[in-house]
Amino acid sequence: MLLSFLAYSDGGIAAEVEVELSSGEKLRGNWVQADTSSLTLQGPDQTLDISQIVNLRPTSTDTSAISPPVNAVLVDGSQVRANSVQADDQTITIKPRTQAEIKMPLASLRAVRFRPSNANTDPQWLGLFDKEIRSDLMVIHRSNAQLDPVEGIILSIDEQTVSFELDGDTIEAPVERLEGVVFRNSPASSSSKTVVEDVYGSSFNASRIELIEDAAGLRITLANGVTHELKISQLKRIRFASGQQLLAGLAPADKQMRPYLKTAISTSLFDDWFAPAAENEDIVASAGGGIEYRVEDGFEFFSGSVGRDPSAQGKWTVKVQIAIDEEVKWEQELSDWEPAGFRLSVAGARRIKLKVIPTGDGDVGDLVRFYKPRLLK
Repeated sequence: MLLSFLAYSDGGIAAEVEVELSSGEKLRGNWVQADTSSLTLQGPDQTLDISQIVNLRPTSTDTSAISPPVNAVLVDGSQVRANSVQADDQTITIKPRTQAEIKMPLASLRAVRFRPSNANTDPQWLGLFDKEIRSDLMVIHRSNAQLDPVEGIILSIDEQTVSFELDGDTIEAPVERLEGVVFRNSPASSSSKTVVEDVYGSSFNASRIELIEDAAGLRITLANGVTHELKISQLKRIRFASGQQLLAGLAPADKQMRPYLKTAISTSLFDDWFAPAAENEDIVASAGGGIEYRVEDGFEFFSGSVGRDPSAQGKWTVKVQIAIDEEVKWEQELSDWEPAGFRLSVAGARRIKLKVIPTGDGDVGDLVRFYKPRLLK
């Protein structure tokens, strides 16, 4: 389902916006109304098919906004940047900057990251989200920029401490020593593919959006039914479903397989049999494999995670590279079962290549899975 949310303005001053279509065309006008299938602009009057819209941006926004340090991740995939997050055994309270606080059931929360994004810790942190966990995790930030997840039960969170039960004992962990916490709450599959982004770095997966107060603000309904309001001046953009593209749904521009040990099998036949391939929404590759995709105009980011495939045998080290226009932009060595996450800029890029490289211990068991690698506009 694309969306089922856009409602009508009550009249008065409409919001001036720029709308980007999937064709690349950009239109400007006053956003006055929309429904489940179309959006209407005035000046001049234009009715646009929702399925053809990639982005909607206000023409005037707050460019001085500074992103708050805390990032709350909800089970529906929403991410809310906040000054602080508080939680007890029932409820969470998220306090965004210059917006009303958000209260919701604890079951709606997936994780809280207390520290800003960092190139040294991002792969470890993002990699925690693609595997099932049976306990809550308290993620300790070590002095060498390594993250140490500890299993237990999160009892409460305030601005200074996380109360954590470990083997029957209660620990009061200082927030300043933590990267964050991850709850065992399972990610929810959201039917909404429309994301509202604000100038502070939050991204809300919206099931409904309403223009309010003479189109000076938005009321967003999240997947759990909780509503949140923000001013149009705080809106960065609304990203529609047509702004995401899974690599697994595209035809590769090239793929190959170069095994660690040479064989008598022809190169073309080896490529056909063993080169990386799509499997549902993922891409599976063995060491020595590489797969390349073309990037269409307009995409800004490439996101996903990669880890050893659950079916892999053994525990050898393998190196994974992501190259953008032949330049390696991301590289990780996988030596255990922990996945590593990535989010890379692809603005203006023409090609993306995923490559799996065996190390000195050979390529036995070096089977990896790229989880939902996707391009975002």
